Amino acid sequence: MAIYDDNDQNWLKVAQSLRILRRRLRPFVENETEIYHNSLRTKIRNTSSGTTCQTKCNIKKWNPIPKKLPLMCVACVPWRDEILANHSAKEGPIHWNNCTPHLWPSKKWEVAKAYMPRGLKRKCNFDDFDISALLNLMTCCKYFRRFIQEHKLNQVIEVRNSVMHCPDMTFSKEEKEGHLDKIRDLGQALAQHAPDLMKLSEEIEMTPLYLIMVAQGPRLEAAFVPRIDDVSTVGTTFWTLKERTEFLLQCYDEGQLDGLKEAVRGTINCLERNKYYGFDLSKEEEILLWMEEQLIQQEKSAKAQQAARRLFLSYGLIFAVSLLWPRLLSLLAHSA
Repeated sequence: MAIYDDNDQNWLKVAQSLRILRRRLRPFVENETEIYHNSLRTKIRNTSSGTTCQTKCNIKKWNPIPKKLPLMCVACVPWRDEILANHSAKEGPIHWNNCTPHLWPSKKWEVAKAYMPRGLKRKCNFDDFDISALLNLMTCCKYFRRFIQEHKLNQVIEVRNSVMHCPDMTFSKEEKEGHLDKIRDLGQALAQHAPDLMKLSEEIEMTPLYLIMVAQGPRLEAAFVPRIDDVSTVGTTFWTLKERTEFLLQCYDEGQLDGLKEAVRGTINCLERNKYYGFDLSKEEEILLWMEEQLIQQEKSAKAQQAARRLFLSYGLIFAVSLLWPRLLSLLAHSA
């Protein structure tokens, strides 16, 4: 049985609303990404020799460096340069290693991934991308500026980050309402270009959270995987826990350790509470437990190093005093 208090419900409601937003954004993002990709293809075809990549350029191991571009063949360079020309973060790191360059002419999402956060190399269609990836695409790709102001996208990115970072996975009522207002605001601003967003606010308001669910027996007989677009309590919990685990692992890999141990423990606790839903998140649980153990060991190691430094300083002080003490006594004797 999974039972939530009010603050748990508030967190889950915000997570659910982000999933509703993602689903309603789909037709707009799919269509406009296609249009943008076609525009690049037409421009490059008209301004270059039209050659195709013969070497299957691979930048998997490219380390993003500001103002540095990965080396590519003559066929891929025009695509690289057009992607860069339409990127809002030219001076910052661009995650080229998300992409497979030789697929740029044929796959729109290979182009789109250059505008997304790192770690998406193996993702290849809309279903693979969470709301953060889609919002970053719209923020970093200048093509989307004709539709929406950047700060409205950034506000919802901050909401998503709050959902991912929140250590105990709870929001106060005031926090919940503030987050929902930002999601609704984005939907309203985009609705003239994305008709599916016209009823975003209504769906957020009307979609219930079934807060107590009981499986038949200790667990369902077969592991249940909700649909990718499922915004029920089960679907929201399942996909948000998967996304949160990926996010926390990325934070660990990047050395963003502040508050990470608490966030990992909070996620493990949530997994434990929701095991009776019957879905299988054993892989995520294994990753979280591994991360927690690593963080605990790192914390112990840091404390041991601090203790060693204090001990070294103490012995150093004693040694210094022992060397100076005879000299001090001699000076005192002479002064007397």
